[in-house]
Amino acid sequence: MRRVKHAIFLIAVTLLFSVCIKAFNKIAYNTLLPRIIVQRINKYFDLNSAQEAELKAKLKIHHAWHREPQLKRYVADLSEIKRRFARKLNNKDIDWLLGNLTLHRNTLFKRVIPDLAGILQTLEPRQIDHLEKELAEENAELRKRLKRPLAERQAEEFATVLTHVENWAGKLTDEQKQKLKEKYAAIPDSVGDWLEYRIDQQAVFLRLLRSKPSYKQIVADLEGRMVYQEKNVPKQFKSSFARTAALMRQMILGADDLLTAEQRTRVIQ
Repeated sequence: MRRVKHAIFLIAVTLLFSVCIKAFNKIAYNTLLPRIIVQRINKYFDLNSAQEAELKAKLKIHHAWHREPQLKRYVADLSEIKRRFARKLNNKDIDWLLGNLTLHRNTLFKRVIPDLAGILQTLEPRQIDHLEKELAEENAELRKRLKRPLAERQAEEFATVLTHVENWAGKLTDEQKQKLKEKYAAIPDSVGDWLEYRIDQQAVFLRLLRSKPSYKQIVADLEGRMVYQEKNVPKQFKSSFARTAALMRQMILGADDLLTAEQRTRVIQ
């Protein structure tokens, strides 16, 4: 599952801001987004009324900040993405886009981490137990999916990738589909490594929360996970993840090269 999410991200990376702007309209952004975030956090931590009230108050401030300067930056990047995509992508374009996406991500994380750390510091033991239970249930579901035959999972994943590509570019020819499938098949199935990494990091986080950490300790942990996540990948996972990332880069450039002029025009409209 993680593999397909990464693949879809890389295929769609040149269109990210455009998709967000088209699909996530003003009403959804202003009303649904804050509600979704609260529901998502509450699912994991079962917040009490005081914690939920604090979260909503902090979120309101961050949402107002994001609505002004950040959305304007996304629009500016969208124009640049379209310009680069119109003339075909190269490695420097991928570097530029991934760099900007990381910058936007980290700008957001650095802003919210202090407030998130404050809320995490108020967690009760029962809430940490609740988090552990929710994560364990998710991991069990992921293990169940992982037991399915690889060929079956890959076929399902590629069908999802193809649907996204054709939604943006229009119908692909059989030859285009076959070439894209070959490039996708070259990406290693790293979901096992990712799941092991996920479980390992969850255990570290749960131990930290149960240790009654200081505010500074929580902030440092969140920064390591969210802002500096690429640098802090454990050594045993780095080579696997690096190889996957390199092959995914080749895939997006290869997929871009397959598009006709008509398909390219449709993508950037």
